[in-house]
Amino acid sequence: MNGMTGYGRHEQSSERYRISAELRSYNSRYLELNVSVPPALGELEQRIRQKLDANLARGRVEAQLRVAAAEAAVEVEVNGPLSAAYRRALWQLAEPLGQAVTVDHLLSVGGLLRECRPQDKEGVWEEAEPAVDTAMAQLLASRRVEGEAAEADVRSQLAQLTGELDTIRRDTASDADATATARVRDAAARARELLTSDADDERVVAALASLLVRADINEELVRARGHLVALEAALAEDGTGKHMEFLCQEVLREVNTIASKSAAYGVAAAAVRAKGCLERMREQLRNVE
Repeated sequence: MNGMTGYGRHEQSSERYRISAELRSYNSRYLELNVSVPPALGELEQRIRQKLDANLARGRVEAQLRVAAAEAAVEVEVNGPLSAAYRRALWQLAEPLGQAVTVDHLLSVGGLLRECRPQDKEGVWEEAEPAVDTAMAQLLASRRVEGEAAEADVRSQLAQLTGELDTIRRDTASDADATATARVRDAAARARELLTSDADDERVVAALASLLVRADINEELVRARGHLVALEAALAEDGTGKHMEFLCQEVLREVNTIASKSAAYGVAAAAVRAKGCLERMREQLRNVE
């Protein structure tokens, strides 16, 4: 199980480039990618996105690639035509005044010198890809640490939840005779009430059936247990947080039905504790991949 919060950063230098790759990820319902690369290297954005897509399923991810040319790889060129034009213009101004045109005069004019930095995109990617991969490995490792902590808590809550359902099953079995007697008495009282009224036979049968089965929670317990088995399998298979959160929702549906059907105090108390377990599990699963 992986979390969604993580961080990775790697810097490296060569004779040509100084490269920094930084990745941050946060909780999000879906995978949201925000990739930033130098404007001249826009083609590399898609390659980074492909790597993120291949390694991550959920989370808001901010990726930044910085590339600077090493000093040894930077060359400075003189803009010859522009320099000559300014020199002539300055000479026309200076000659009548008996002044000389110097290099300082020319350097005060912008645009005469320009830096030439290497823009070989494939060469940049050849050096940037290992930096991105290293930052990715760090990001995945930190998300894994968060996921392991969440998984431990989910397993603990799952064990407690299983125990609460076992408690409900035992309490239901121990009170079965008393519950059945109470249902029969309620059914008999309802039958006498309906038989003295103008109710037809179908209404009498429907009312009696409802009273006799209302407190039977075996079906809900079986379904809830099936969902717990599916949860355990998903945890073992490193399933997705969204799938496991859905299973928790289905268990909650069964527990709510059990609580509404049974009037036994022990069952009601166990159902409340079970719902607490489910809420804590869902809170953790919202934060995992």
